[in-house]
Amino acid sequence: MEDGMGVFSLDDRGPWLFEELGSLPDAGRRYEVVDGNLVVTPPPSHTHQAISNGIAQQLQKLCPEDWLVMVELSLPLGTDGRVPDVAVVRAGAPLFDRTRRYPVGPE
Repeated sequence: MEDGMGVFSLDDRGPWLFEELGSLPDAGRRYEVVDGNLVVTPPPSHTHQAISNGIAQQLQKLCPEDWLVMVELSLPLGTDGRVPDVAVVRAGAPLFDRTRRYPVGPE
């Protein structure tokens, strides 16, 4: 169901888990799990991406060496998964291991 902003929620088989996102087709859409609901959105516009990249570049200049600035990183949060426009994560975070939780916030 579309909400008028290009956001689709496909709940007919939920609740969804972050780990299930890897089985969805790569159709150029952004997939997220919010409160167990699958949320599908179109890719960001060119203007949106330019602004996100500008923010990421500014953050990178200020970021300590042991932190990384990432753009559109799939970030698991509990059983949910979000794709923020820009995220700052520790350099040792298991970025490509979907079975582990990322270190978020202070330890």
